[in-house]
Amino acid sequence: MKKTDQLTAQDFQALVGATFQLAHKPVSLDSVDIREAPTPEHRAPASITFVADEEIDVDHGTHLLSHPELGDHLLHIHRVNGGDKPTYELIIG
Repeated sequence: MKKTDQLTAQDFQALVGATFQLAHKPVSLDSVDIREAPTPEHRAPASITFVADEEIDVDHGTHLLSHPELGDHLLHIHRVNGGDKPTYELIIG
């Protein structure tokens, strides 16, 4: 399992559709939107979105995200407004 600072968008991209635990509640990895890096020295930033069947008590802040392959990580995640289901976003770069 990787350390939090070693996670990349590609780690998540391979798991689209998989179930994760966000604050100990199930969420499905919905999409990974990778953008172009600003310079070759930077990693490409990405927006990673998860959907849940019901609202999770997660505000803008650091929350536990877990997956059997990636492990447990404290990451900055926020609720995204709109959509049919509760949606949460993680941005890495």
